[in-house]
Amino acid sequence: MLNLSKNAIEKIEKLDKLTCLRELNLSFNCIAKIEHLEALTSLQVLNVSGNKIETIPVWLARKLKALRVFKIARNRIQTVGYLLVSLYIMFFCDSP
Repeated sequence: MLNLSKNAIEKIEKLDKLTCLRELNLSFNCIAKIEHLEALTSLQVLNVSGNKIETIPVWLARKLKALRVFKIARNRIQTVGYLLVSLYIMFFCDSP
């Protein structure tokens, strides 16, 4: 578990070596784009709630096949596509 919440992070970077990471908390930062997480193939829980994210990347479910819990509340999401069907739990509340 890596908790990077509330750190004023603007960009996701330098996490690609953490290929065995299972839980990542990036909540309540200043992140506008979900990126540079493709190598985290063991990731099961991703929390990006409380950021400035507008879109969910198409590659997310395709690359992060172990992902089961995706928390994305309190962001700026406009639309959600077909890509999240493999998730057990998705927290999407409070996204305007």
